[in-house]
Amino acid sequence: MNTEWLALRRLIMDVDDARILYRRLARHLEQPGASQLLCRLAQSHAVIAENLADRIHAASGGETARTGRRWRALRLGCIGLHAHFALDADLDRMLFVQRNEARVLRGFDDAIQDEHVQVRRRLQLYKRELEGKWGELGRLVYAMSGASHAHA
Repeated sequence: MNTEWLALRRLIMDVDDARILYRRLARHLEQPGASQLLCRLAQSHAVIAENLADRIHAASGGETARTGRRWRALRLGCIGLHAHFALDADLDRMLFVQRNEARVLRGFDDAIQDEHVQVRRRLQLYKRELEGKWGELGRLVYAMSGASHAHA
């Protein structure tokens, strides 16, 4: 593995993990707005990961693993168990998504610092796209937490 693409490969795995997690979590959400947002996030992640993997392949000739990490199943199980005991399972799952997406955005920062100028510009565009969805996610979580407190 070429070390100059290491941060970008890590980012692709994080983005792929998030994509798979969000698609699976969306099926368990009762609130349609939350489910739709997760589906849009997952779709953005799919496009981003595919494009970045293609860029690595074109620039270095190396393939990029697209299966994500082994920990994904364990994380999904922990999320489900935690949500089972939560007062508001949808809110609990969305708070996890919010934390996870913050981690993905930090991965973009790491990759932006390490990569070539051509790739850096593309990463910055993708990061801005996800930051827009991050803002939407924050507003939704805020509204859900307000509604959750009103019902308590």
